Amino acid sequence: MPIRRFAAAAALVAALSPSVVLAQAAAPAQHYSYPRAGQSQEVQQRDRFECHQWGVQQSGFDPDLALQMHDPPFPQQHQGGGPNAAKGAAMGAVMGSPARGAAIGAIRHAFHEVREEEAQKKKAEAMQQMQQKEMALAANYQRAYKACMEARNYTVE
Repeated sequence: MPIRRFAAAAALVAALSPSVVLAQAAAPAQHYSYPRAGQSQEVQQRDRFECHQWGVQQSGFDPDLALQMHDPPFPQQHQGGGPNAAKGAAMGAVMGSPARGAAIGAIRHAFHEVREEEAQKKKAEAMQQMQQKEMALAANYQRAYKACMEARNYTVE
């Protein structure tokens, strides 16, 4: 059963990896812009750059920086109840009851595992909230960029 829990947790972390989700949300959408006033290539490049800067300023979000985020470290594998039970058995042997010590060690492991699962759930919830906020900021950036380009006489799709 612990292996299934670990696999589920690993899948959740992979699915919620901020760099994956943020890269999808933050990646500058491929904007197709057509210069309605016959702007030169040089003017188009300058307009794209200035609209990018303005979009960052208006939204507080820079897609170039969001793409530089790194994956969080992969979660460590849980080691079953064995180590804690073995430690408990050794302590119990010193105190005269290895079986009782092993049972105490296994119970300690179970409590630790429950606390660990709760902590992982809280981390996943916090990460999801962060991702939702970043996705909203990315959408605001896209709207600001498009508004800027349209104001400069481009058709943007």
